[in-house]
Amino acid sequence: MRKIWLISGCLFASMAFGQETKKEPLGFGITVSFPWVNQYYFYDYQTAKDASKAGFVGLGAALFLGNEKRKFSINAGLTGDLPVPIGPMDFAKEGDRASISTNFIEGLYHHNLGGRFNIIGGANFTYYNYNYINYDTDTSYQQHDHTLGLTLGTEYRFTRVFSLAFFYRPALIMLNQPQYRHLFSLDARFDINFSRN
Repeated sequence: MRKIWLISGCLFASMAFGQETKKEPLGFGITVSFPWVNQYYFYDYQTAKDASKAGFVGLGAALFLGNEKRKFSINAGLTGDLPVPIGPMDFAKEGDRASISTNFIEGLYHHNLGGRFNIIGGANFTYYNYNYINYDTDTSYQQHDHTLGLTLGTEYRFTRVFSLAFFYRPALIMLNQPQYRHLFSLDARFDINFSRN
């Protein structure tokens, strides 16, 4: 926990003391994101233990206001844990399976470090969805957990429109279940600017 506070303190300090050499016009637009690779640390209700799992698929959207140096955004998204990114899957209904997915909403500040690199920080509300099914015994159930936490990330811009971003979303407050959770995601992001003043 101390490392999380140290990282977030450094992130926000660098944002607060960053200087722009010239005034840039503000723009607004939307970002469409695909958190395609996801890694979860969560509570496995079937085994009653902490667990981790990686998977693929996700979709997100954001509204943003800002310029090339800094911007603010409000993001919403969902992630899943499909075992393969594309192609056929094994849908055999035998044995048992547990899956984890999330829905989140977050407010973020994006700060340019120079060149194509940005750092990102903010706060999130994340809804963890745990699903379990046993095809042999015909048992299934769902559990839902809510958390408040930080969002920390880095972004590399390939063009004005396309970027790749890596996000870490550690939970700080678990609202209905005490076990710690986090979500890592690797996102492909597409910015659509609507105006520049």
